[in-house]
Amino acid sequence: MAEGFLGFDYCDGDKYHEQYYVFKPFKFFKLTHNPKIDPYCFDTDDIDEDINVKFPLVVKNYRPVCDSANLYIIGGYDDRLLNDEIVMKVIWKFNFATLTWCRLTSSGFEEAVLLSNSVMLGEHKVLCQTNGSFSICDLAKENPTFQHFPTTGFFPEINKFNGICSVIHDNHVYTYGGRIPHVRHDIYRLDLKNKVWDKQYDSTYPKKYDLGLYTRDIFLFESKIYSIGVRDNPTEKIFGFRDVYVYCINSNRFEVKVTKPDPFLKRKRGHDRYPIERIAHSCIQLPNHPNLIVLIGGLHYEEDVLNDVWMLNLQTLQWKKVKSNLPKIYFHAAAVSSLGKVVIYGGTLQVYESDEDNNNVFVCWCGIPKLKEICWDALLFYSHKGVYNYSLSDFPSLGVPNEFINRIHHRK
Repeated sequence: MAEGFLGFDYCDGDKYHEQYYVFKPFKFFKLTHNPKIDPYCFDTDDIDEDINVKFPLVVKNYRPVCDSANLYIIGGYDDRLLNDEIVMKVIWKFNFATLTWCRLTSSGFEEAVLLSNSVMLGEHKVLCQTNGSFSICDLAKENPTFQHFPTTGFFPEINKFNGICSVIHDNHVYTYGGRIPHVRHDIYRLDLKNKVWDKQYDSTYPKKYDLGLYTRDIFLFESKIYSIGVRDNPTEKIFGFRDVYVYCINSNRFEVKVTKPDPFLKRKRGHDRYPIERIAHSCIQLPNHPNLIVLIGGLHYEEDVLNDVWMLNLQTLQWKKVKSNLPKIYFHAAAVSSLGKVVIYGGTLQVYESDEDNNNVFVCWCGIPKLKEICWDALLFYSHKGVYNYSLSDFPSLGVPNEFINRIHHRK
C-alpha cells in the first residue's frame, strides 16, 4: 500500500465500520486527502508566496460536477487569494481512487463561465451557461478547453453573483430565475441547434406567479420543471418545502402543487413532518432515478445548522426523511454521478458549536448500485486502509476490469 493513504473515514466514528467495509445507502464517508503523497503544486502571483498550493482549501461560489471517477471543482474564489474579488480560473480534479487533487491545465476561461451554473452532458462533458451565452467543456481530456458558442435572440443580463438555474429538455436549454436586478419567474429557452433564445414564460402575467423568489433548485421530470426550496427577495422569508412550483413545458403554464409529509414521522410543533425551512442547503436529482430529489443539510434561519437528509418523490410528491450520518453542514455544494453516487464538497461544518470552513469531500450512495460498484468501493476501502498487502498498482494483476482500472488517475 502506498504510504500516506488515509482513505475512507466514517462520519459517525463507528469503530467496526472503520475497520470493515459495510455497504449501506446514505452512509457518508469522508475521503481524506493526504498532500504528502501528492507533490503537485503551482505558483501564482495572487497567492501568498509561503503557501504551497497542492489542493483547493476553501473555495466560494464554485461549480462542482462529477463522473464515476472524479469530482471537478470549476472556478470560484479561493480564500488564500490576497484579493478576495479575484476569480480562480482553474479546474480542480479529485480522484476517488487515489484520493489526490490535480489542477487541470485548461483554457478558454471567462469570468462569466466560472460564475455560471453547470449542467452535465453525459459522463464527462459539462455545459456552463450564463447571460445568454454558453460553453461546453470535455473534462475527460488531458487539457480541457471551454468552447464558447455565441447565441442570438433576447436574454436579460443576470447579476453574476445570483446565478440562474437551467435544465435540458428535447435539445433545448430552459433557464429559470436569476436577478436582473429584480428576481423574476421568467423562463427562457435556447434552441441548441440554431442557438437562438426566446422567452417562453413572462412572469409579469399572470401576477399570481410573479412571486419574487430566489435561492431555488430546479429539476426536470416528465416534461415539467420543479422548483424546490425558495426564498422571498424583499422580506427574506423562507417558503419551506410544503409547496412545489411546477412549470409545464407542454402547456406553458405554472402551478403550485402541495407535497405530502413523511407519514412515518411523529408530528412535531412547527415541523409538521416536512423538511424544516432552510437556506445554504444542497439539493440533487438522482440520474438513475429521476423522480427522486435528495435534500441535504443547510441552515435554519441563520441559527441552527442541519444534518438531515430528505427525499422527495416527484411522482407521488411524497417526502421521506432518510436516516443518515451526515455531519452538520451548510453552504456546501453537492454533485451526483450518473451511477447515483452523491459527492459533497466544502461548505461550513459545525464542530463543537463553532463553525469551520472546510475542504472535505464526503460521498454516499443514495440507493443500491450494481454489485460491481459495491465491490469496487470495497477494494478501494481495504487498499487505502492497508488491510491487505496490495495497492492500486496491483489491481490489474488481481483481475480488476479495465472500466475500473481506467478510473485510477496517474500523475504524469
